Amino acid sequence: MKRHPLLVSLLCFSALFFTAISYALTVPVSEDSYTASGDTLSPATNKASSLMVDATRKSYLYFDLSDIPADAVVRWAKLRLFLPTVRTAGAGLSVHLVSGNWNESRLANVPDIVAGSLGTIAPDKMASRRFVTVDVKDTVQKWISGGILNEGFAVQPIIKSGSPTASVMLTSKEGPVFGLPAELDIEFDSMTSAGPQGEKGQAGSIGPVGPKGEKGDTGAVGPQGMKGDIGMAGPQGPRGIQG
Repeated sequence: MKRHPLLVSLLCFSALFFTAISYALTVPVSEDSYTASGDTLSPATNKASSLMVDATRKSYLYFDLSDIPADAVVRWAKLRLFLPTVRTAGAGLSVHLVSGNWNESRLANVPDIVAGSLGTIAPDKMASRRFVTVDVKDTVQKWISGGILNEGFAVQPIIKSGSPTASVMLTSKEGPVFGLPAELDIEFDSMTSAGPQGEKGQAGSIGPVGPKGEKGDTGAVGPQGMKGDIGMAGPQGPRGIQG
């Protein structure tokens, strides 16, 4: 299946200052399907009104995260599912990484999944017409940064006493009734650099000279000052020449 590759750009910054901008978004499911008989994906893909999870079937969900920058630091990420029908909660559900290639638009073999679960949904959280969530922060971070290939999630029953016991229905993005397909709620920070300082601009032109002001009026004569004190007598001058 063709995927949009994660593009990692190497950016050279001329500034040393960075600003972290926080984003919150909800990513709708891009592709969804479930297993049918003969170990293949459901032939009703792109038309199925629901996705099945039970003893013989598991559901597959793919989210396109190509619009999120590769330098994003994920604060949290949650897979949100709506359960229109819960026939049996059993031991609950588990969410796994899909490791094989798949595409909902064609009949294909069921893709492989990673055995260890990313998270579980407890049976006491499961009821008809209820939302459930699973924390998938670490997985989403690896998908965005390119640490692992994004092939989506698989949802299957938890095995108890040697057999899976849950039987539930998930809404599909093609479903005409409930209209609540799987979503991925994400909040992340992205680092952006301040632009380099621009060159010094040219000096502006000198503004117009203002008009010369009018001559002011002659000020009034000030009052006469007080008589000063008599000065000290000067020294006696030299004797004159005899005539």
